[in-house]
Amino acid sequence: MSIQATDSFDCSFLLELGFSEEEAKQAELDLDIKISLCIIPNARELIAKNILFLKDLGIAEYKSLFFYFPTFFFLDSAYFQRTFFEYGDRHELLSAVTKDLVMGKV
Repeated sequence: MSIQATDSFDCSFLLELGFSEEEAKQAELDLDIKISLCIIPNARELIAKNILFLKDLGIAEYKSLFFYFPTFFFLDSAYFQRTFFEYGDRHELLSAVTKDLVMGKV
């Protein structure tokens, strides 16, 4: 995936990751995302890798996670993945994420 930005806050790359135009515009307005896009040179690539990782795990709630914890998606992808593998069991991980989303924690 080749990610190009036309300006520092452009989040149109999210469209390629399953986000709607409205969601991409919402991301452009988020202060944490704006700041991170400006100071982290490869921010868009990190976001894309980390979102694709969640999608590959079968976590359908990746958008909610992104909007609730946007700065988490700016982590190095190896560290990001290790964080999720700490659960050890994919079913346990998916249950925890789903439970937190239902209870409004995410």
